[in-house]
Amino acid sequence: GHQLHHANVGNLGQDDYDWGETVFHTSSQFVAMPAWKQQLWRALRHPLPFFSLAGVLTWYFKMRLPFELRPGRKAAYRFTDKLLSALLVFGVRYPAAHACGIFSLVLLGDYLAMTMGVLLFHWQHVYDHGYVRGSAEWKLREAAMHGSSLAVVPTWLKYFTLGIEYHHIHHFRMRIPGYMLREVHEGAPSGAFDDVTVLDAKGMWRSLHLQVWDEATQRYATFDEVLKRSEAAKAA
Repeated sequence: GHQLHHANVGNLGQDDYDWGETVFHTSSQFVAMPAWKQQLWRALRHPLPFFSLAGVLTWYFKMRLPFELRPGRKAAYRFTDKLLSALLVFGVRYPAAHACGIFSLVLLGDYLAMTMGVLLFHWQHVYDHGYVRGSAEWKLREAAMHGSSLAVVPTWLKYFTLGIEYHHIHHFRMRIPGYMLREVHEGAPSGAFDDVTVLDAKGMWRSLHLQVWDEATQRYATFDEVLKRSEAAKAA
């Protein structure tokens, strides 16, 4: 699944894997929807409900199903992996936590980890100047350098993020271990990563509200922004 993500993130011209895992539509797809469906997606992709529930739905539902949600696609996760992890979590880990009287603490820890994982994943790939292309234009290095951010993480938090904030390095060479990503970034020749997007707190806040890839501007945007432009074009 991780290899499929690296090989296809931002590539609109394939159906082996989702080109975007926290953004599901291009501007043309969204504008073409009937009004009721647009309103439904606006509610579902509002940052509060989406990022509150995305981790739970991913790890407790999507990764546990014995089949792929879209038949014919390459399997992101092997059935045996799904089965084993489900047995360990729901048959061993949670019952053991309950027996030790710490079930609520373990469950809360899992929820925070899942939610933070989704947030980090979103910040690593979704920001104003993202990278989404057709198959003919999609290139691995460009997808890594332009489609993966360098998130600004406080020093004390780096113990928990394990270097994954240097996501451009990870996407270009996924075999580089996390503890070496910072060293690789800082040891590179001057200017080697000038084209990488550095995402600070302001950029992270903006990122949470980006819900669609806008083909006209070649940027991620909000539903409101693409609808406003579409309505202006119709009025003209």
